[in-house]
Amino acid sequence: MGGVHYRRLAGNFGSADGTNDAALFYYPTGVAVDLAGNVYVADQINSTIRKLTPLGSNNWAVTTIAGNTGSEWQHGRHEQAAHFYWPSDLSVDGSGNIFVADTFNNTIRKIAPSAQAFSSALFAVYQA
Repeated sequence: MGGVHYRRLAGNFGSADGTNDAALFYYPTGVAVDLAGNVYVADQINSTIRKLTPLGSNNWAVTTIAGNTGSEWQHGRHEQAAHFYWPSDLSVDGSGNIFVADTFNNTIRKIAPSAQAFSSALFAVYQA
């Protein structure tokens, strides 16, 4: 009889890049997968976007591709210069662009692979 099979890819509590359980997350929320099989995660309380790259069949390398832990909004052209404020969800299009719902900054941001994590505000909604 078939059943649901699952396994933990990576992570424990905190904030650190690494492989498998050495990688640390703090309230991962949105998840998306690109055409190459890389997994992207909105690490909400760390205010970062994380990439899980498969290493063979059972291992994953986790890297922070955008954002800085504990920071709020800042525009940036490099992966660590872009700051998010509780990103909650994301998606990846066929060209590898990542679209992030940057919750507490009230904006949707785009991370383009050609600029390796250039992050810009696409849409911003501000309430008075």
